[in-house]
Amino acid sequence: MNRLFLQGFLFLGAMCFAPPAPSQARWEMEHDGLPHMVGAAMVTDYGRGKVVLFGGPRGLKYRKPRFSVVWEWNGKSWDGVLDPQGPAYRNLHAMAYDWVNKGTLLYGGYRISFQFSSNGLQALLNDTWVWNGRTWKNMKPKTLPSPVRGRAAMASNPTTKQVVLFGGEVGLSAAWALNDTWVWNGSTWKQVFPNTVPPARKGHSMTYDPSSNRILMFGGFTKWGKQFPRKDLWAWDGKDWKLLDAGTSGNPNPGFRFAAGFSAIPGKKGVYLWGGVSLVAGRKHFRDVWNWDGKSWKQVAKDTGPTVFDGSNGAWVPGTSSIIAIGKKGTTLNKPVPTDETWEFNAKTNAWRVAAKGNYDPLYYSMGIVFDGQRDRLLTLETASPNYEYLTWVKDQGKPWKKLIGVKGPPFSQKAFAGIRLLNLWTLNRVMLHYEVDSTHWETWLWDGTRWAKDTKSKVFPPTFKLAFDSRRNRVLAYGLRGAFNYSIWEWTLANGWKLIVPNVTGLPLRRDTDPYMAYDPVRDRLVIYFDRSGNKSMFYEWDGKNWKVFKSPQFPNVPFAYLSYSPSLEGCVLFGGWDTVLKPTFVNNGGVWLWKGGKLTKLPNASLPNARSTEGLANGYSFDPNRNLLWISYRGEVPTSLWKFKVGSLQTDRSVYHLGEKVLFDVNLPKQASHVFVGFLSLGQTPMIPVRVRKYFGVQSLPLAPDLLFQASMGFGLFTPLSGTGKGRYTLPIPQDKGLLGLDLFGSGVSFGRQGLSAVADQVAFRISR
Repeated sequence: MNRLFLQGFLFLGAMCFAPPAPSQARWEMEHDGLPHMVGAAMVTDYGRGKVVLFGGPRGLKYRKPRFSVVWEWNGKSWDGVLDPQGPAYRNLHAMAYDWVNKGTLLYGGYRISFQFSSNGLQALLNDTWVWNGRTWKNMKPKTLPSPVRGRAAMASNPTTKQVVLFGGEVGLSAAWALNDTWVWNGSTWKQVFPNTVPPARKGHSMTYDPSSNRILMFGGFTKWGKQFPRKDLWAWDGKDWKLLDAGTSGNPNPGFRFAAGFSAIPGKKGVYLWGGVSLVAGRKHFRDVWNWDGKSWKQVAKDTGPTVFDGSNGAWVPGTSSIIAIGKKGTTLNKPVPTDETWEFNAKTNAWRVAAKGNYDPLYYSMGIVFDGQRDRLLTLETASPNYEYLTWVKDQGKPWKKLIGVKGPPFSQKAFAGIRLLNLWTLNRVMLHYEVDSTHWETWLWDGTRWAKDTKSKVFPPTFKLAFDSRRNRVLAYGLRGAFNYSIWEWTLANGWKLIVPNVTGLPLRRDTDPYMAYDPVRDRLVIYFDRSGNKSMFYEWDGKNWKVFKSPQFPNVPFAYLSYSPSLEGCVLFGGWDTVLKPTFVNNGGVWLWKGGKLTKLPNASLPNARSTEGLANGYSFDPNRNLLWISYRGEVPTSLWKFKVGSLQTDRSVYHLGEKVLFDVNLPKQASHVFVGFLSLGQTPMIPVRVRKYFGVQSLPLAPDLLFQASMGFGLFTPLSGTGKGRYTLPIPQDKGLLGLDLFGSGVSFGRQGLSAVADQVAFRISR
C-alpha cells in the first residue's frame, strides 16, 4: 500500500450522529468476470466517463433469463451493479447516451421467458428506462415507438440533445423489418417523417460523428437468412437522411454485416466500425476494424480481434484512444460455461489486446456448493470429467474458481437425477459429501482440505440427501424414507459412521409425496424440518431428540424445494429459494426469505432472492459460512452470476462504487447490541482474517479483514459510532481528492463493545473508488 493512500485518509473525522437509514438483510452477487453475453448493448456514458453494458443471455441456444445486472468498466475489470427495481433482463435492445437526463437510455428488446410461449421464444418489450449509475428510472413516456420492436438501433447528438432510433423488427420469426424514424427528447418519443427514408433494416449500427455533427447508420439486414443484407452508410442531420455510401462503387467497404460496433474516438478522424456477423458467409464473425473519414472507408486492422465476438458489445472508453468489445478466442458463442474476455482496440497502434480475461465457472455442471470453514473457501464438485470422477474446485475469497490438480474425486453418480448433499462440518474441520451413487446404494465421503476419503466405518447409508449438522454434538442427522412409507432418522459421527437411531417416526402427518428440508438449531437444541404440502398446507416440525412438535398455520408459505439453514446472527433458521407454486407448472423461483424462530415464521422485508420469478437456473446448492455469517446459494444454469451471498445487514454502505470527494456512508444495525459502541475498520484485502472470539457451537469467529497496513492505520481514522436503543448507528468516511486512490478496492467491517467486552462482529462490506 502506497504512502499517498495513507496520507489521503489520515486525520479524517468520521463519526456521524445523523439518524441511520434502516438496514436490512439482503443478497449480494459474487462474480469472477463478465458473463457470456450475446445480444447485449454497450454504450459510453459521457457524463460519468463510464462504459455501460446491459442485457444479453448466453445465446439463443441457452434461453435462460439472467439477472438485471448493469456492468460498468472501471479500466481494469467490470463492476456488476444490481437495481432490484430495474428493467426486466433482455437482449437485442437499443441503448444510447441521453444528454437531457444525463444517463444511459434503454429501449425495447426481448425478454426471454418460457411463461410467454411454449417453445421458449422471446417476448417483445416496449419500455424506456434511464440508468444514472446507481438506479434505473422507468420514464413511462406518453408516446412509445409503434409497433413494439427488437434489434433496433439508436444514437444521440450532443448538440441537439436528441436520441434517434431507426428500424428494428417485430419478432424473431418475422420476415420483415421496419424503416421508421423516432426521436427521443428526454421525456417522450415522437415519430418523424423525413423526405428520404433508408431501406428497412434490423441489427444495424448507429453512432454520432463529431466531425460532421451527424448521426451515422451502417449495415444490418432486412430479412433473416441470406436475403437483403445491408452494407450501406447513411447520415441523419436532424431533419433528413442522406445516403453516403451504397457500397456498390467498387471502393473499399466493410461489406454485408450486422451487430457491428460503431463509434467515434476523440482525437481520431471520423468513426470506427468493428466486428459484426455476416449472413452471407455462413454467419462468419468479423475480426477486423474499419475507419470512415467522412469520404471513404479504410480497413485499419485485419483479422486480429477475438475469434468470436458480437461487435455491438463495444464502446469508446472515455479518456483513452481505445474502444473495448466483448469476445473470446477459440470457442463458440453458444458454449455456456466460460465468462467472456474483454478486448481493447487502440486507435493509435491499430492493435487489439486482451484487457480482461474470462474465468471458467464450474457451477454450470456442478453438484452444489459447500463452505470449507477451516480453509476459508468455497468448494464444489464438477461432473465434466472424462475419468468418471468428480472434479474438485475451490474458490478463495475474492478470487476465481480454481481446479485442484492431482486430487482424486469420488466416482460419478450413475443416476440422472441423483440425490446429493455437500455439508460443512465446521467444528470437525471437514466437508461431507453424501450422495446416491446408483439406484442400489449411497456413499459418504469426507474432505479434509487435501483429499477425499470414503467413509468405511458405516455399514448402512441413509437413502436421503436431507442432512443437518448438529454442532453441539459434532454429529450429522439424516431424515428420510426407509422402505416404502417409513420415515427414519440416522446419526453420523466421525468415530462411528452412520447408524439408525429412530427406525420409524410416528405421530406425524407424513405422506409419501412430502419433501422435507431441514436444519439444526444448536442454540435451542432442535432439529427443524419444513414440509411443503399440496393444497397450501405447509408445516414445521421440531424434534428435541425425544419428542416431536408440529406447527401449522395457513400463513406458512408453500415453497417446494426450498432450503433451510441456521443463522446465528438472526438467531433462527432461514427458509429461502424453492419454487413458487402459484405459477406451476412453469416452476418459477420463489424469491421470499423467511426466518423461523421456534413457532414463529417472519418474512424478512426486502430480502428477496434477486432472480425471483426466473424460469430457469433453479438453486442447486447452499452453504453457511460461520466465519462471515453468510449464506451462499448457487444456481445451476446461470453463468457467472450463479453465486449469491446472503448478509444479515449488520453493516452496509449506501452503494458499492464511490468517487473522489464523496463520502462513504456506513449504516450499522445490531439490535442485540443496543447502546453499545461500534468501531469500524478498513483493509485492502479480506484474507487472512483476524480471529477475534470463540462462539459456542460455531467455533472461532474472525473479523473478515486482512491485518494489512490500512487496517492498522484505520484504527486511528475515528470510524466509530454509539449504537441507539435499537442497535442502529452511522458513520462516514470522506474520500480525498487524490487520484492515487482511483481503482482501489476497499473492505470494511467492525466490532461492537459493551460492558462485557466485544459483543458482535459485523458483516463485511466492499466498495471501489472509481473515477
